Amino acid sequence: MFGLFLGLLTYDTVTTISKNIQKKEDDAARKKKLKDLQWRLSRPMTRNHYLDCKCLLCVRRREDYTLEFNLLLNGGK
Repeated sequence: MFGLFLGLLTYDTVTTISKNIQKKEDDAARKKKLKDLQWRLSRPMTRNHYLDCKCLLCVRRREDYTLEFNLLLNGGK
């Protein structure tokens, strides 16, 4: 009986540690993605265009990056 209890306790500890490590890795990846998107939004969307270019290509890219950035800020994936 004690062996079963000890086994369950060990299993719980291992799974908790694994989940915490996975959460830290996910948070680090999310922060990196946010930083990359923030850098991307501060630059022109297309080569040889300017920052506030109104062409359809730049506008669509900017909207996509902004939407993805906002989803990550709100915790969505």
